[in-house]
Amino acid sequence: GTGIIQKITDRLGIPLTIAVVSIPVVAAAFVVHSRWNSQEMKSESQLMIHKFQNEERDNELTSMPDEILVHIFGFLDRVEEVLAVSRVCHLFREVIRSEEDLWKKLFVNQWPLDIPSALSDNQTWRDFYFQTGEFVCLFLLMFLIVPPLMIAREEKQRLSLVPYKFFLSIHEKNVSEEDAEKWEEEKEKSASNWWKKRFVNNILDSGLSIYLKNGKIINRSNGISVGRYRFVKDNEVRKKFSTERWVSKSSEDPCPFTGSIVGWISFELDENPKISMNEIHEGMRGLCYEARGLIVKIESGYFGFSVILKEFSFLEAFSKFGINDGDALLDGNQGEYLNSILEEGSRILTKKCKEATLNSIVTTHNPLRITTEMSEEELESLKIKIWINDFSAAKRVYQSS
Repeated sequence: GTGIIQKITDRLGIPLTIAVVSIPVVAAAFVVHSRWNSQEMKSESQLMIHKFQNEERDNELTSMPDEILVHIFGFLDRVEEVLAVSRVCHLFREVIRSEEDLWKKLFVNQWPLDIPSALSDNQTWRDFYFQTGEFVCLFLLMFLIVPPLMIAREEKQRLSLVPYKFFLSIHEKNVSEEDAEKWEEEKEKSASNWWKKRFVNNILDSGLSIYLKNGKIINRSNGISVGRYRFVKDNEVRKKFSTERWVSKSSEDPCPFTGSIVGWISFELDENPKISMNEIHEGMRGLCYEARGLIVKIESGYFGFSVILKEFSFLEAFSKFGINDGDALLDGNQGEYLNSILEEGSRILTKKCKEATLNSIVTTHNPLRITTEMSEEELESLKIKIWINDFSAAKRVYQSS
């Protein structure tokens, strides 16, 4: 028996094995439920009284007063015995059906912790006994069959998820603040699909070398399909790749300005896509920029983060052309993100007893500025950590072996 179960486990996995092994138990519970409804339970008592069934007219017991029969039946302690006696003859069946004290005793013996203070109108103890029994059977059925079926369903989803070559996590806050209100309304309309619509829309409006349409990656310059994609729920990815390091890393030390993961996009390019290598790198960089998540190559397990916490000197962080001319900043507009950088910079200056004024301006370059009499050497010595876009992550992952 152990060997058979081991073979089933090796072939189907533990969750499906649980579902398979549970089937006999569920079937047994169902049989009990059916017997309860049909009142076909048998016992040794039924066999003992079976000889009376063909002698109903001549049996002296049938001529006894109901009070004496009730007293005799009161010595029965199990429902199987009571049901067996009730099949002897019509008289016994009627006496037993109408004897409330007998059914109350049976109920108390069977469920001593669930005794009601009073029954509802027109309800007998016999009815209440069988209703409770049916409820218990149904509860056992639900307890035994539903969890294995749910596990089997989840396992089927996990096994049926056939990934493309790359996975990229999509985060909740991947647009600038002026668009946030628009997508909050979309989120209220469709909680499961709003992020997919937003991602496709942002890629289309970005002017990248590629865009997404109906599961196809399209080369914008010629309209030819160069790859394919699909969106995947976060929980499905975590079930499918639960043992992979990149899955656990995807939610470690999250950036406070990107929010939680709302889903993933799985994608790959054709073997010989009609698109240049520069356009491929631009397109993948654009996907990472919009998603602001972790990108991984499934085959190798090599991954990188689109958003990282990087250390800069004050000289670079607060100069006109610093932080990649400001392009690496998560958001160049005035708001929570820039304010957090200014607050952290001011905290560092205070700690170092340095006098300077930090502010942000509206510009096409780096908006972070510093006004101070400190030398470049002093500014270079001061360090600050800033969350930025890592534009090289996509290229590294794509070229990994």
